[in-house]
Amino acid sequence: MTLDMRMRNNMFRRLPVEQATGRLYGGRHRLRVVYRTRDLVVLGLGVMIGSGIFKIAGEQASSTAGPGVLVSFLIAGGVCVLAALAFAELSSIIPVAGSAYSFSYVAFGEVWAWVVGWALIMELLLAASVLARVWSLYATQALHDFGVPIPSGLGDLIGQQKGPDVFALGILLLVVLMLAGGSRMSLKSLWFMVLAKVIVIGLVIATALKFFHPGNLTPFLPPSQPAPASDKTVLDAVLGAVGGGTPHVFGTWGMLAAAPAIAFAYIGFDLIATASEETDDAPRKVPRGILTALVTAIVLYVAVAFALVGMMGMDGIAKLNPDKLLLAAAFDSVGAGAMGKIVDVGAMLALTTVILVLMISLTRVVFSISRDGLLPRPWPR
Repeated sequence: MTLDMRMRNNMFRRLPVEQATGRLYGGRHRLRVVYRTRDLVVLGLGVMIGSGIFKIAGEQASSTAGPGVLVSFLIAGGVCVLAALAFAELSSIIPVAGSAYSFSYVAFGEVWAWVVGWALIMELLLAASVLARVWSLYATQALHDFGVPIPSGLGDLIGQQKGPDVFALGILLLVVLMLAGGSRMSLKSLWFMVLAKVIVIGLVIATALKFFHPGNLTPFLPPSQPAPASDKTVLDAVLGAVGGGTPHVFGTWGMLAAAPAIAFAYIGFDLIATASEETDDAPRKVPRGILTALVTAIVLYVAVAFALVGMMGMDGIAKLNPDKLLLAAAFDSVGAGAMGKIVDVGAMLALTTVILVLMISLTRVVFSISRDGLLPRPWPR
C-alpha cells in the first residue's frame, strides 16, 4: 500500500461504535457519572432559556408576525423537535461526551470529525464571549434601574459594546470558578439559577395576565404588507427570485417568516448530548432529557409570548423604549415598574446559565477530542 493510500485511510477512517462507547468502561480517561434525567432537563433549560425569552416575542410580533407570532413559536418548536429526535437517537447509540463531534467521527470519519470538533469549539467560545458582553449591558441597565450609582472610574469599563469590559470579564471568571469547583458544584449552581429564572418567568406571566386584553390578539394575522428593504432575509431573497414576488411581513407569510428567527431561541438542546458520558443509563435518560427540556422551553416561550402580546398588542409593543428589554419596558408602560426590575434580574440570571452551560459543553467537547488524539500533543489527554 502506498503512503498516499495509507494517509487517506487514516484521515477518513471511522471510529467504530463499540470503540467509542467502550471508553466509558475502564481506564483513566473517563468522566464521573453525576447527571440524572432531571439534571439534564435543567441543563437544557439553562441554555435554551436566555434573555431572548424576555424580548424575542415582542420583536417578532411588532415587526413581522403580529399576534400570529404564537403560531410562529409552535412552528419553530415543531421543527426543532424533529432535530432533537435525531440528536436523541444518536445519543442513545453513541452516549459519549463529544456530541456532534463524536457522531461525525462514527458516521463520516476522522477528517470530518476534526472539522466538526473545531467548529464546535469556536462556536461555543464565540457564543460565551458574546453573551458575556450582553450580560454586561444588562447588568449595567439593572444597576441604573435600581438606582445604584456607578463610580466614574468604571463608567467606560462596564456595559460597553466595544473595548475592555470589566463586567464581561468578571462573569466569565465566575463561570470558570464554578467549573473549577467540579461537576457537582457547577450542577448545584445551575439548579439554583435555573429555578430562580423559572420563578421570574412565572411572575412575569402572572403579572402580565393581569393586564391582558383579548382585543390585543386581534386581528390575529394583520393584513400583509411589503417588508422594509432592510428586513429582507435570505429566505425572502430565494423565494423572491424563484417566485418573482416581494417579501412581506404580517399575514400568513409574516407568521412563517418569524419562525426561523425564533428557532434560534430554542438552540441548545443539542448540548445536552455532551453530558451523555456523565449520565447513568445514558441511552435512555439523555433522549428523555433532550425532548423534555425542549418541550418545556417551547411551553415557556409560548406562555411569555401570549402574556406579552395580550398585555400590549403589536402596536403597543412597537412604541416601547428600544433601549430596555421589551418586557421591562412593557411593565413600565402599564405602571408595574417593579416587575421591570425583576425582569432585569431574570435576564442576568438567564444569561449566566447560558454561559455556564456553554462552558460546561466546551470542556466536554475538548476532553473528547483530546482523548481521541486530535488535538496537539502538548494539550492534556
